[in-house]
Amino acid sequence: MIRRYLVLVIFITVVFNLNNCSSKKSEERPDPKETLVKYRELRNEWKLAEAYSLLADTCKSYITEEEFVAYNMQPDSVRKNYKFSIIEIDSLPVFEDSDFARYKVKYQSIIFDSKDTVSGSWDYRLLFEDGSWKIIWFGRMASIASDHLQNQQYDQSLVLYMVICAVDPYNDIALRGLALSYINLSQNNEAINAAQRLVQLKPDDPAAHTFLGDLYGSSEQFDNAIESYSKAIEISPQPVFYVNLGSVYKMNGQFVEADDSYRKSIELDSLSPQGWWMLGELYLYNLEDRAMAKTFFNKALQLEPMSDYYQMRLYYGYALLLYSDAVETDPDEISADERKLLLKAKTYIGKALKIDPRSSEFSYLSNEINKQLMGS
Repeated sequence: MIRRYLVLVIFITVVFNLNNCSSKKSEERPDPKETLVKYRELRNEWKLAEAYSLLADTCKSYITEEEFVAYNMQPDSVRKNYKFSIIEIDSLPVFEDSDFARYKVKYQSIIFDSKDTVSGSWDYRLLFEDGSWKIIWFGRMASIASDHLQNQQYDQSLVLYMVICAVDPYNDIALRGLALSYINLSQNNEAINAAQRLVQLKPDDPAAHTFLGDLYGSSEQFDNAIESYSKAIEISPQPVFYVNLGSVYKMNGQFVEADDSYRKSIELDSLSPQGWWMLGELYLYNLEDRAMAKTFFNKALQLEPMSDYYQMRLYYGYALLLYSDAVETDPDEISADERKLLLKAKTYIGKALKIDPRSSEFSYLSNEINKQLMGS
């Protein structure tokens, strides 16, 4: 209750400030790019106090000039070692909202010590208030919100991301953080709404569509998840997108489509173990073809390891497959060949337990394998 009250108070305060700081729209307005260029010049010259004066008043209510300077200032040794140059400034769309402006600033950084030249880009949003364009900046608050998210302090990250998104509705990083905070607090509909806004903001970004697809999948909205993953593939047919699509097909009981998606992932990258492993899972648990499952598992095991979670699931699936083959004919009569299968299964369930020794599922299979070996 206290958290919800705090969120409501902060959100109302932000909206009140925005409504009161925005001036009446006029036909003639200064070019927002001029403010952006001036701000970048001041930042590049390390005139941070002057740069702070160009921030939106709403942002200033969350950070003082001294805090802004301290957050952005670098030691002399660092400041004197590189130089930024703006190469290009591209305008970005803003949903028919004349109080906002968006730009992508492409830059080059010359690093004197290493004599390297590095290229990159920044995204900036500006707010029109009190007759002039002001920079929207939430650097410190965004960092704190990210730390809360990483530390699984979702109540705290939610509050901060709500503030940022209320002031800066075009902040894709904050929208993603907002969605992740919501989903981890089991507020699925709110998470999906935030991800939908992210897709609206970045319609040509396949990562935005897959992120929305992930949230749909976790909410068991499988048809919507399939649509999101398919859109991502339409934009950029990457192996991992086909794996994601195959997984949601499998959860939706569409095993033929899942098989096809996993195979398309392998066609694009035959050295990625994930597609082979997921095919093995599909054939073991859903299509009940242990021979094919073993073929796919063996292929996955020959490739580079996956993340710990996926790798231990591969080890467990393979161990279960070997155990099932060993006891299929007669659990009370284990032949020499079946004993070899059990010993191999013991090796792989041991690898799974090494990654997660607290898993009751892994421990149970390990005990069953040991019982068979002792009985034989």
